[in-house]
Amino acid sequence: MAWAFSRRNVEDGPLLTSIAKEARRKIAELTTSQLAHFAWSFARLAFEHQPLRYALAAASLPILSEFYTTDLANTVWAYARILCQDEPLRDALAAASLPNLDVFNPLELTNISSAFANMCVANVPLFAAISAAAMASMPQFSSWDMVNLASSFAARGIVDAPLLESIS
Repeated sequence: MAWAFSRRNVEDGPLLTSIAKEARRKIAELTTSQLAHFAWSFARLAFEHQPLRYALAAASLPILSEFYTTDLANTVWAYARILCQDEPLRDALAAASLPNLDVFNPLELTNISSAFANMCVANVPLFAAISAAAMASMPQFSSWDMVNLASSFAARGIVDAPLLESIS
């Protein structure tokens, strides 16, 4: 339900609070996709419900390696959207992303890169791996994807000459 509200930009605080409370109560029963959808939905609406955010993070951390790539990309985006400063969570998201970079589609790669840049993650091996994965699939990137990818590297002060060459 939260996903539907977020897709329509419906911001009903009391209803979202109710949904958040119920989600917390059933958090152990949620699938990886449901965990990702809740994080994404509440972040998209910029609806801050710290108890749910902490519960989602705690439930997700031990099973991040089981997330589908889209769910992982959406979860990283969600925590970047709320400017997550939880370093163990950011590190876990980065670690879970690394083995999946070669299967992310261009939009997911771009979103992951932008999300980590927005969270002020300066993980050089992560950005090097993102660069390698992006260069391997650069023909599939749209102009928009290329611009966003380059912007995320610039935001972290990373100059990756081979990546910039493949973009140009």
